[in-house]
Amino acid sequence: MMSRKHRLPIFLLPLLISAPSLKAQSANPVTWSASVQEKRPSYRPGQKLLVALHAAIDPGWHFYALTEPPGSFVIATSISVASGQPFDLDGRIIAPPPITRTDPTVGATLRFYEKQALFTVPVKIENKASAGKHSLKFDVSYQACNNRVCLPPRKVGVTAAVEISGHARN
Repeated sequence: MMSRKHRLPIFLLPLLISAPSLKAQSANPVTWSASVQEKRPSYRPGQKLLVALHAAIDPGWHFYALTEPPGSFVIATSISVASGQPFDLDGRIIAPPPITRTDPTVGATLRFYEKQALFTVPVKIENKASAGKHSLKFDVSYQACNNRVCLPPRKVGVTAAVEISGHARN
């Protein structure tokens, strides 16, 4: 006979059964990275550069495109250059074509990415940028979902190293 101190209260059983799925839901199924596309030892103030933002998406997960139809109930992804640094967004972000599919559960057409997505972000270095090593930081907001659940929206910082030297060209 099992001793009393080794018995689990019956009300804890559902929590133990669902614990693995709760752990999986709290994980982050999207990993972001950034790199300057045209590698140079340094860049000058006023210069433009293209940065590749790469999203690696775990199997079975997806996140939504930069644009969604008006009235969409899903949260579109947004990418911006974080404030307080010597960099500015300099044009339209180039996004890969998303998967477009009608979700039979809600009867709406959704645009999303699976497996991976590569965004090209045009950035300009401010004319008054100081020389030295900088971390070009992007703020990325997105919502990851699978066929059972959507995680709460996340905002992550993604950085790329940029060396600024000299002065702006006149």
